[in-house]
Amino acid sequence: MKKLLLILLCLPFIGFGQSCKYQKNEIDKFTKKEIKITKEKILWKNPMGGYTLSFYLSSVNDKKSITIRYSKGSVFTIKNGNSLALLLENGESLNLQTPISVVSTYSGSNWYAYANYSLPEDAISLLNAHNLTDVRIITTKSFIDKTIKGKKQARIIENLKCID
Repeated sequence: MKKLLLILLCLPFIGFGQSCKYQKNEIDKFTKKEIKITKEKILWKNPMGGYTLSFYLSSVNDKKSITIRYSKGSVFTIKNGNSLALLLENGESLNLQTPISVVSTYSGSNWYAYANYSLPEDAISLLNAHNLTDVRIITTKSFIDKTIKGKKQARIIENLKCID
């Protein structure tokens, strides 16, 4: 009876542990350093289908970054130095710059692009402490604003634990 009670008490902890999913999780054969790249997660999805905003995090040679994938119905360009603005639930805003220019690629009925942004330690600390509420991607012509809702607001916090 005691064993059964102990098992029942432990069940909630077993099912809710940190579950990291990776595209890559290995030791680099040249540098002998860890490479961790999380699986891509959706932050926003058009309810009518097609357009999405997703991300993955990476830690390569001790440098952490976030890669944003955005898709929409028309071509767009993210220029070197354009920023990704992340608005947090406490009202603070983070601005991250991309080091390279990216032109969206056509696939099926959508244009999509992956843009990489370096994550400095102060940004990681803020992202670990506060949920994400809004994202702004600066493009050459304008900007793209998306509001992140519900459980998706904590996805960056969840994935940051996977690359530490």
